[in-house]
Amino acid sequence: MFDIYGANLASAPATPPPGLPVLPSILGNVQVLVNGIPAPLLYVGPAQIVAQIPNSTVIGPASVVVLHDGAASVAASITVQQAAPSILTYGANRAIAQNQDYSLNSSANPAQVGSYAVAYLIGSGPVAPAVIDGVPVAASPLTKETLTTTVTVGGIQAQVPFAGMAPGFVGLVQIDFQVPDLPAGDYPIQVGIGTAQSNTAVITVGR
Repeated sequence: MFDIYGANLASAPATPPPGLPVLPSILGNVQVLVNGIPAPLLYVGPAQIVAQIPNSTVIGPASVVVLHDGAASVAASITVQQAAPSILTYGANRAIAQNQDYSLNSSANPAQVGSYAVAYLIGSGPVAPAVIDGVPVAASPLTKETLTTTVTVGGIQAQVPFAGMAPGFVGLVQIDFQVPDLPAGDYPIQVGIGTAQSNTAVITVGR
């Protein structure tokens, strides 16, 4: 998934109707072309668009054009790379992460040392089996990252039993990791996919 920011990108906010088997390539009279190929759209609004990079896009420079009511924007240049992990956050840069009991990690609800947690991000690398543009990922077989994926919490490398696409979603990555043996407190978390490193967010560890 990637974001486009600008002005007059759409007439009004729009999201796909629930239950669609595939994300649409036209939403609210808006279309996004990546190297001329329509991109699946998750959200369009006057100042922001959220779309999925088509799988056929080659690594390197690419051109993005937004079509709104038939009018085309100026082409914008982007760079497509193998992976561009970005941890999703909320509040004061807190990672969107689930504790082992599936509750949201927070300062009042820490992940216990030795337990397993899940961090959510976008910017996947190549996966196997391959995913279809705009289609939610199946639960079986699991779609896994093919590049080496790492997680560090407080600078300590965590065990990663699974890294791949979150079943039932488009473009959402889930990284399962074991919480390292650290004193209780807030710690930075960072994810690496291949040679690309994510932003740094915050999770809370408990004992």
